[in-house]
Amino acid sequence: MQVVSEDREEVSSDSRGSRVERLLTNLFAGIAVTAVLLAVVELASFAGMRILRASVFEETPGKRELAAYRGESWAPALAREEKALRNGYEYKPYTVWRSRPFHGQAVNIEADGLRRTYHAHCAGNEFTIWMFGGSTMRGNGSPDWGTIPSQLAEMFEQAGQAACVRNFGEGAWVSTQEVTQLMLALKSETRKPNLVIFYDGANDTYVPYQSGKADVHMNFETIRNQFEGKRSVRNGGFGYLLETNTAQLIFSLAAKSAQHSGDRPVPNSDLDGLATNAVNNYFSNMNVVEGLGRQYGFNYAFFWQPVVYTSHKTLSAEEQQIRQAKNLRNLASWVPKVHDVVRGQRHPHFYDLTDTFDQAGGNVFLDWCHVTMTGNQMIARRMFEAVRPNGS
Repeated sequence: MQVVSEDREEVSSDSRGSRVERLLTNLFAGIAVTAVLLAVVELASFAGMRILRASVFEETPGKRELAAYRGESWAPALAREEKALRNGYEYKPYTVWRSRPFHGQAVNIEADGLRRTYHAHCAGNEFTIWMFGGSTMRGNGSPDWGTIPSQLAEMFEQAGQAACVRNFGEGAWVSTQEVTQLMLALKSETRKPNLVIFYDGANDTYVPYQSGKADVHMNFETIRNQFEGKRSVRNGGFGYLLETNTAQLIFSLAAKSAQHSGDRPVPNSDLDGLATNAVNNYFSNMNVVEGLGRQYGFNYAFFWQPVVYTSHKTLSAEEQQIRQAKNLRNLASWVPKVHDVVRGQRHPHFYDLTDTFDQAGGNVFLDWCHVTMTGNQMIARRMFEAVRPNGS
């Protein structure tokens, strides 16, 4: 009887071992299957993101450029190169970002991150102009020779006053970033400017609409969350999941869905106060530049740009579509509120160019703030009339 009992104990022990082995096998198999499925979902999301970036939503700026410059041999290159530049940024201290060097047929960014300026004469002791602004100053929507700095340089050249014009404009910059870049350049550049020009309005208006704050840079919340999220990952957590293709695809689809459902409200309940703070911040930056001008011996001028929501231009059918876009209805209401505050400001170095296109015909606006090279020429002409030395 004792022998039989020992055999039963051995059988029972073997049975438990087999069950544990099966459980472990099933567990590891489940983990493997889950990992494979997650990898498949991540790969599918990667493909989805590539398709989404190439979708009609992302092609709209290029299509408008092709329509505006129909028949120009360089137009396809401009649309193609500007699309390639959309993610062509690198991190920079203090200003947060700057364009990477790029060389194309219509768009060229030099090694220092500045866009190429035609008709600039910088070999001798020519009158030197530094120009600052966002993407409208950099020249989005125009070839190198059609940017505001290139056309202003040509006007000086034709007037017999060759000038060294440098384009410090950068995509999505607000005036605070521009003033910061001015300070950095004044410290590092041996050739100081005689004149500094700022061309702003769109970004200093859009960023408060986006963030609800008056003096932050574009995409402030996103960049802050990325910085804080990476710090939290080092302490353990799941913040890295937000960086996956799957999460990014979900966020992108949600954003596209929100665009179709209508514009979101400005994330600030005191719109009048926010508008006042945004304009006060802009003019405070002007005061900083005034102090720098006294120290470094340059003159300066600030120009407030025209946009489709404040212009009294007779809009073309295409511009009407831009003006009435459902996904920017709140922006369309917000921009005039800011401009109402701007109109009440007086400063000897400030020029409001809102009325520049009021008598223009045809298509000038490519979107709510970017314009064609013809529009840039009209802006450059207003600047030239305001800042030409001796006023002659």
